[in-house]
Amino acid sequence: MKNKAVTKMKKSSALLAQRNETGNIRGTFRRKSRVRVPSVGISPTTLKIMEENEQILKKYGKKSSQGQ
Repeated sequence: MKNKAVTKMKKSSALLAQRNETGNIRGTFRRKSRVRVPSVGISPTTLKIMEENEQILKKYGKKSSQGQ
């Protein structure tokens, strides 16, 4: 069992090495596409989640800052 896990780790590290060699070109395309997505439009569900996160930060953010 251990030998199989080790070979999987070696294979995954080899794949990561191959991706890093060609990943510079791919990475730039990924970053650009990620930046463009929010400008298209935000769905109402994500807006609700963002509002909830802001409320949580307001409630618990002050408490954590006072504790320090």
